[in-house]
Amino acid sequence: MNRPDTPIQSPDKMEIPPLPPSPRPDILLEQYKLALEMAVHMSNTRQDTNNFYIALVSAFGGLYTLLDKAPPSYTRSTWEDTLPILAVFWCIAWWFALQSYRRINLAKWDVIYRLESQLQGDIPFKLEEIKLKQIVQSKRGERQQLPSAGTFAFTKIERVIPILVGLIFLLLAARPVLELLGAH
Repeated sequence: MNRPDTPIQSPDKMEIPPLPPSPRPDILLEQYKLALEMAVHMSNTRQDTNNFYIALVSAFGGLYTLLDKAPPSYTRSTWEDTLPILAVFWCIAWWFALQSYRRINLAKWDVIYRLESQLQGDIPFKLEEIKLKQIVQSKRGERQQLPSAGTFAFTKIERVIPILVGLIFLLLAARPVLELLGAH
């Protein structure tokens, strides 16, 4: 975690100046509350995005299943070949959306930590980060470097889901070729 009085580098290697000291604690507290509210809103938006993509690729999967059970025809064959490829592209878009949300969340939480370090009293999110690092250290017997918030390990799992779903649709797209190879 960066201290509030040190510059940081953004993901595109631009140096971000340190936060200026807040003249009044009440203003600092309001900025902190607003930053937390924005972070929660961003997390909710990310979850809505996940729900959208899950529904979309599920619909593609359902439609593919219906087409697979339909009597053979030129239309069925065309759509059966096209749907998995379209679903793969949607999975790629989903993965890029998650990458974007992850970068935004990392930046938001860095600002929250910087604001928190200027507040008086307990600093709950910094204490949470320390505790998470202790848990990982005790589980693995070594110090594990976690991202700035320590809570972003979930996003690593979250980013794997579009890849796995995309691979399934890629296999479905390759099915006609595999069937041709198996027939010979």
